Amino acid sequence: MRILFLLSILVLAVPGKLLAQDAVPKFFTNAKTNSAELASAVNHFVELGEQQSAEVLRGIADSQTFSNEIDLQFRVACVARIVWQNARKPVAPPSLGLYGGGVTVDSGNQAEWPLFPVAKSGDSYFIVVHGGRGGTGTSANLGSYINKCRANGTFLVKKIKLQTSQQCEADAKSLRQSKRWTTEFPDKSDDETTWNSIRSQILVEAS
Repeated sequence: MRILFLLSILVLAVPGKLLAQDAVPKFFTNAKTNSAELASAVNHFVELGEQQSAEVLRGIADSQTFSNEIDLQFRVACVARIVWQNARKPVAPPSLGLYGGGVTVDSGNQAEWPLFPVAKSGDSYFIVVHGGRGGTGTSANLGSYINKCRANGTFLVKKIKLQTSQQCEADAKSLRQSKRWTTEFPDKSDDETTWNSIRSQILVEAS
């Protein structure tokens, strides 16, 4: 509850956009999150607009670098990767310490994974790896990263489609069967680790 309390105060403080406590995206408050909650969080910031989104995301990152269960900075970075995109020249992944599971994507394959550590398949977005406690990121680093995303990407003006669990599952399977997946994760251990993480994100639609 401490995280929710901190975030509700933080969001309420953003000029010109007052939000009730229950309006804070669940993606930032639930320890176990899913693809639907990620999509809902992105749509929340599309509604806020670019300037206020940048302010709120920085504020969330500043509120608590690491909690016992949630790496807020990592989740902020994931949302930033989606709301500011550049298809021609993707922004490099954030430097926020070690990614959970030890799974990374080779820098030479960035064109195949332009949103890493997020991946889009069909109309669904998945976190390929999860940020773990014990990383080395700082809120100052993340503030600079958000600025970099803004400078090099285009802010989404249209909400992303909220998938049903069946659609999300189909998109996840399509991702695992894709050439970029089999090229990046030829090792059985990496394949299973990453797939189990993504499969856990296939849940019911976010409310």
